[in-house]
Amino acid sequence: MFTHVWVNPDRLEKGRVVRNVDGMVLTVEVSPYSVPKYVVGRHDKTRGRFVIEFKYIDDEKAAPKPRTIGDVEIREGLYSRKILSISVPIDGPDHESISVINLHTQITKALQERTRGVKDPASPHGPDVLNQELAEEILDDATLTELIAEPAAG
Repeated sequence: MFTHVWVNPDRLEKGRVVRNVDGMVLTVEVSPYSVPKYVVGRHDKTRGRFVIEFKYIDDEKAAPKPRTIGDVEIREGLYSRKILSISVPIDGPDHESISVINLHTQITKALQERTRGVKDPASPHGPDVLNQELAEEILDDATLTELIAEPAAG
């Protein structure tokens, strides 16, 4: 079973920046290919992990190996380096045992480490920093609470 949360790009503060350049007001937006349409949360019981998947308008293949930071695995797009999924180890076998605070803390630390020391955010070899900022904004406590909730049987 999985739970998904739709993402409204108009509500994301980090998806759009307004700048005044020499008296001209410019609006710069993150590419729609880097903004998730929705986020899926699922419990991988066989691996003892909670997996958060970001779904985009394209279906980019993942890089062959995930970026591992501590116990957190971050799957990135093969070419874009945008975040495709985040996998976090969890203690218990069911949804009730997943702590939102613990999940949020592990994800935040891993994402901070992912971009530590990035000198050129536009580099094709480094992580997609703007996409990560959106992921951090999306994965607040309220969204994580929704993602770990057991879906209602229908």
